[in-house]
Amino acid sequence: MNPSRRNVLKILSALPLATLGGRATASDALTPIRINLPGPRSLPFLPLELIPILGIDRSFNVQMVTRYFPSGVRALEDMLAGNAHFSAQAFMVLHAFNNKGKKSRPWPHLTVRSHPLES
Repeated sequence: MNPSRRNVLKILSALPLATLGGRATASDALTPIRINLPGPRSLPFLPLELIPILGIDRSFNVQMVTRYFPSGVRALEDMLAGNAHFSAQAFMVLHAFNNKGKKSRPWPHLTVRSHPLES
């Protein structure tokens, strides 16, 4: 292989490494948003799991950090302890927490029907 062709191949192989280095510094400026999810790969929460995979969070200059829990109850308790900004769980969990006197509100409504906790 002649030297000029070898130099071109070296430059082409170094390009992906150069772009990775640029991405690492750009991601440092993103604001992290922590969310607790039951799962992983729980079908009702799949749209939330797809947000960082599709890069939707980065288009808003934030980085969604997902933490998985074995149940929605543990995810909500961890959020109420201050370890996350948001938590995703079924409405049954919210009803149980409201009955125990722990105040929690759903946001946003993800169904087209009326909210199950509204009277």
